[in-house]
Amino acid sequence: LKIDTKRAGRGKAWDTEKEPFTLENIKTLGGIDSERVYYSWRVANANGVPCLYFSDTIRGKTYSWLAYFTEKGLWNTDVFRDSLTKASYGSPLNPQNWKPISMFDIKHSSIRQKHIFDSIVLCRLAKVFFDAGKFSSARDFAQKAIEAHPENQRAYSILIPSMARRGAESGELDVAYQKSIEAFSKYPEQSVRMLNLYRSNLIARGKGKEADKMFFDAMKPIFKQNSGLATNMCGEVLEEMFSRAKTPAEALNIYRGILRLSSKSPKECFDYVVKPAAEYFWSKKEDRKTAYTVLRSFERIAKSNKGSVLGKYNRLKESFDTQVKAEKEESKNKKKKSNDFYM
Repeated sequence: LKIDTKRAGRGKAWDTEKEPFTLENIKTLGGIDSERVYYSWRVANANGVPCLYFSDTIRGKTYSWLAYFTEKGLWNTDVFRDSLTKASYGSPLNPQNWKPISMFDIKHSSIRQKHIFDSIVLCRLAKVFFDAGKFSSARDFAQKAIEAHPENQRAYSILIPSMARRGAESGELDVAYQKSIEAFSKYPEQSVRMLNLYRSNLIARGKGKEADKMFFDAMKPIFKQNSGLATNMCGEVLEEMFSRAKTPAEALNIYRGILRLSSKSPKECFDYVVKPAAEYFWSKKEDRKTAYTVLRSFERIAKSNKGSVLGKYNRLKESFDTQVKAEKEESKNKKKKSNDFYM
């Protein structure tokens, strides 16, 4: 693949208004390093080679490289890897959504076994029956899918609602939820995703605090293994936890607890925790004071990391400051017009 010399080294993004960002256009027009690595990642996976995309920022510049699953069952992790990144492990990303890949996803990207495909087919049949309102058949096919492959997460997400629609007692559902969590005990991050299904049920039964404690207890070992992935997972439940807080102070306590855990991964911490939390209070709650408190709590971390993290932090703060300034100016003008009217 040729290099787009006009953009290489200047950090310029692909101009989607000029040309759509497609594999064919990268091949025809060329791209910068990260785009060429992205192209290779797509081609490898399309041809049945399990391949992972890595990215990390070194001295303010972003580098990308690949790892692929070899025939020996090992991962070659140095494909297109720059010498500056040799000392850095980086974070495995899914370039379709630029979020961290879990160990469960990595393991299953390299498995090609018949029982897994049987389970997928049975699960799809269960979904068809569920959508048609035939919950007994949906339950039975979901159970068969789990028997074929106990690590079929979608099957559990059909099985348990089907049981509930058929009038299963809370105790039966609790057992099913616990089995779904235990099925992924080898993959803590996936186990937590199944736990979140159980949490939803507990929250609906008025047991929100119990549900949150279960979540944080399960997240601690994942933060030790993969802080970036764990931070992303916390971001997925952040708004749900905030929505149940009775006061801004209670919501801030939840935020600070997650911030303490996730601060070891500053980039993911800002993207998945700080920015969504600040925007939640700013836009949804129209609570300017709490939004600024969220930002201030991250300021020291942002300044100590500099680079893209500090840039993102400053841009968000500037957008808030600009809006406050505009609101004050508008209020001032309204007051002036009101005074002019009475004069």
